[in-house]
Amino acid sequence: MRARAGHLDTLVDNGGILGEVTACEDTTADQIRHVYGTSVFGLVRVCRLMTLVPRCQARRA
Repeated sequence: MRARAGHLDTLVDNGGILGEVTACEDTTADQIRHVYGTSVFGLVRVCRLMTLVPRCQARRA
């Protein structure tokens, strides 16, 4: 993508999981951690990575 366009204008992260569908009172902390780990923190990691890539490339130039 970068080789073709030369830059990144938009990042779409459609990765996420629903997890087990249960009543709130039956959901465990581990189930919530698993969903957040993928759906929320995974997005944060991808966004941080995409902001690091150009900075790393600039340092090498």
